[in-house]
Amino acid sequence: MSVFAHWFWSLLALACLLWYATVAVVVAIKGALDIFGMLSRLRQGQEEKEEGGTPS
Repeated sequence: MSVFAHWFWSLLALACLLWYATVAVVVAIKGALDIFGMLSRLRQGQEEKEEGGTPS
């Protein structure tokens, strides 16, 4: 394998790994924020129920 091909494929593999890691981090952060939002809405619903809201 030529030196150019070695560097080309090494850089391409590194770029793919960085892209994958970036996507994984973004998905993890957005997922965590979504879960916190859902838990907050559930907590608000429980508080309203305890304050005397209509039972369902």
